[in-house]
This record gives sequence, structure tokens and C-alpha cells, in this order.
Amino acid sequence: MLPAITRREWGWVIRTAALIVALASLPYLAGWMLAPAGYRFTGLLINPIDGHSYLAKMGQGAAGSWLFHLPYTSERHEGVFMFTYHLALGHLVPGGAPVALVWVYHLARVVFGSALLAAVYGAAATLSSSVSYRRSALLLVGLASGLGWLVGTSPDLTVPEAVTFPSLMVNAHFGLTALLMLLLVFGMTLAPLYRGWWAAIAVGSACLTMIQPFAPLVVGVAAGSWLVVGYLWERRLPWPHIGRLVVFAGSSVPLLIYFWWVARTNPQIGRWMEQNVTPSPPAWQWLVGYGLLLPLAAAGAWRVVQRRGRAGWLPLVWAAGQIALMMLPMPLQRRLSTGLHLPICLLAATGLEAVASRLRARSRPWLKAGLLSIMFISNLLIMLAGASAVLNRNPYVLLTDDQWAAMEWLRENVAAESVVLADVELATAVPAWGGGARVVYGHPFETLDTEARRRAVEDYYSGRMATAEQIAFPGRFGVGVILVQSDRLSTPALPPEFEQAWRSGPLVIYRAEPS
Repeated sequence: MLPAITRREWGWVIRTAALIVALASLPYLAGWMLAPAGYRFTGLLINPIDGHSYLAKMGQGAAGSWLFHLPYTSERHEGVFMFTYHLALGHLVPGGAPVALVWVYHLARVVFGSALLAAVYGAAATLSSSVSYRRSALLLVGLASGLGWLVGTSPDLTVPEAVTFPSLMVNAHFGLTALLMLLLVFGMTLAPLYRGWWAAIAVGSACLTMIQPFAPLVVGVAAGSWLVVGYLWERRLPWPHIGRLVVFAGSSVPLLIYFWWVARTNPQIGRWMEQNVTPSPPAWQWLVGYGLLLPLAAAGAWRVVQRRGRAGWLPLVWAAGQIALMMLPMPLQRRLSTGLHLPICLLAATGLEAVASRLRARSRPWLKAGLLSIMFISNLLIMLAGASAVLNRNPYVLLTDDQWAAMEWLRENVAAESVVLADVELATAVPAWGGGARVVYGHPFETLDTEARRRAVEDYYSGRMATAEQIAFPGRFGVGVILVQSDRLSTPALPPEFEQAWRSGPLVIYRAEPS
């Protein structure tokens, strides 16, 4: 049977989830309110470089494409069936301006973040009939972080996918990814054996694989480990649950094979994947990054081992299996931390309830409030960092009025897929705000030969490149448009076919005239 959750409980869940998601959205509201005169807030705060790339992908969808092209490199290549989620979000605003895409981006972030928190409460309800435990689980997932604020650097401050609150804040797909992981893990293990679950697992598996191709590995290990526990517990194979795992694999593996085939047959995509390496922080940083959650989770794990019920083992084997995966030498090692916060918090809630039960009833709310306050500090620092980026006029977060006008000119006058040469900072915004134009350099992972390309663009605009090389440089990459910010960087020597096409203050656009 499905867990019994009263209407009163759901009312609390809805209010609490809304408050947490609203809290995670406050930095964006501050960004729009605090943007200095002469600047436009992009609506991107935490990791804005990746934020611009997501917006560029949505722009491809808004233009009608269901196939992804790398927008941050000058090389042309065939489209591939990747980043389907962001393309689909763009299709919700056909032909839409980037500002409309930003609003859709945040709407998706809010909707799926709220759904994740509601699903956490439902998952907690399958583990315990205690309303106190269920509420503790939701509050820990939604608000708790680590102790990075004591040392200045750890995953709770630098790896947003590793903690739920930053995941709710940073982009439109981390919350959805965690939601699908939670639903699939619990759907393949503790959910009733209804026929409809088979189709739900197949669809959820396919969606998860398209959004985050590494996440199905975590889900498979978590569900598979729990099945091993079930066999050891009952001394018989749980064939219906094994069937669900087979359906899950049948939906995800073909897509993973397709992604592997694309990397082998599409040279540009393959080169991008080779340099898309995100190593995991050292182990001591993970201990700091989860901070007080870890001793609480250890207490919860001990409580699970002592109990006779099998359901409580699920978050324990999920966390253990995911941590083991994170130790493997893989290019996307850090990304494997996505969703780890969920089982740790489910265990920590068990530990917190065990500790609180030793206190008087009046003292328990104070204990929980005090611990949550301490565990929220790192999240608060991330929120303040977002507001600080606006106040400090971070060039990846704000566009000047001249830059904003330049992006409008590009959208109206330059064909999509044209190659634009811009300085390192401004080029990040061009594919997102310039109507789909590509750039020579613009992203540390999505630009091919990224380090060499970045140095070359920096040399071009800094004056370190010889005049003859400056003149030849645009032709090496098929550049049709050059952006120059004369107040920040030097004006390079231009090929004779480039003429001034537009100007606003110190920002000048040069365009190659047909010979």
C-alpha cells in the first residue's frame, strides 16, 4: 500500500516547500532589484557561465531544433540528440526572446524544486509512520548543508549538485534530476507492485538518462544493492522488483549506447566530451561538506541496523553505493554526487529523531531549530555570494546597456550559427543572448581546444598578438562579426573586409562585407 499521508500533512508540506523554494529564489529577486544603473541583470547567478550555456541550448529549442549543436565553438558539426530537456524548455517559447527563456528557466526550477521536496516527504512516509520524522527529513533535505563556512572551501560551497538547497537555486535541471532519482529508487524498491509503475519507470529512466546520463548508474546501484539486501533478508529472489530493474535498464542503456556512439562518430562532440572532466574534491572536503549531517546519518544507520524492518535499509545502501561510485576514476566523478544529499538526509532524520527522543518534548524543537540554523550557514553564504556578484558588477551576471543593445543587434542582423569573435567575458553571453550566433571562445568545456583558444582570444584583444597575426586571426575561424569594447580592451587590427556596422558608446561591432 502507498503510505498514508493526511490532508493536514500535505498542507504543511506545500507551505514548507513553497517557503524553501522562495528562499532559494531570493537572490534572483535581489539581482533584479540591486542591478546598478546602466546594467541589466541576466537572471543567472550561481555558476553563470554554465547558466548562459543552458540558455543558449534553450534558444536552439526556441528556434525549432530538437538536435543540439555546440554553440560555444566555431566548428560546424551535425546535430545530436542531447540536452533534450533544455531544447524542450525552449520549445515552450517558440521564437522567444532570451528574457522569456529566462523566465521559463526559472519557472522550471521552481516547479521541479517544489515537486522534489514534496516527493521527499512521500519517500520519508514510506520509511516511517512518524510525522515528526517525515518533517525532519523534508527540513534537512531542503535546508541542511555542511560546515564549509568554517574552512572556506568544500563541496557544500562549490559543488551545488551535492546539496539540495544550492541545487534548487542554481539551475533548472538539478532539482528535476534529484526528483527523478528519488522516484526511481523508491519506485523500483518500496512502491506497490502496480502495473502502471512499469511504464512510469520506463519513462522516468529515459528522461533521467537524457537529462543527466551518469545518474542512471547511481539509481541502478542503489536499487540493485537494495535487492541484494532483500535477498539476504528473505533468502529468495524478489522477481517483481528485478523485473522493474530490467525495465529501468532497458530504457536507459540504449540511450547510453547512443551517447557513446555519438562520442565515437561525431568528432566535435567527442572532443568536447574528452575535455569535459570534473574531478571530485578530496575526501576530507566531503566530510566537511556534509558536516553535522554525517554523525546524524551514522546514528540513523545504527538505528536502521538495530531495527528489524527492511525498508529503512534503502537510504543506507543508496548512500553507500553512491559513495563507492564516486571513488571510481571517471571523468565526471564529481557529477556522481548528484542526489547523494537525499539518502544522507533521510538517514540523518532517523538519527535526529533518535537524539531528540532522549530530550524533553519542549526541548526537541529547539534542538532541531539550532541544528538547522548551523547547517544552513553555508547556504546563506551562497545566497549572499549571489547578491554580491550583482553589487560587484560581475560581467558574467550583468550586461551593460551597451552590451544588451549589441545582443539585440546580433539577434536582428546576424544569422544563427554565424561565428562571432568577442572577448572572453562577453563571448559567454553571445550564444545565449545573440540569437544563436557561435563564438570562437566562450566556455571552458564547450569550446573545443579550450585552453589554446582562450589564450589566443586573450592575446588578440590584449595587444600581445602581432599586427599581421591579428589581421589573419578572424579568418582562421570563419568569423563574420567582431565585437570590440574599446574602454576595456585594445582595438585589434582588422582585416580590410571588416567595416563598422554598429556602435553604442565604447562597444563597436564590425562586420565582414561581401567581396
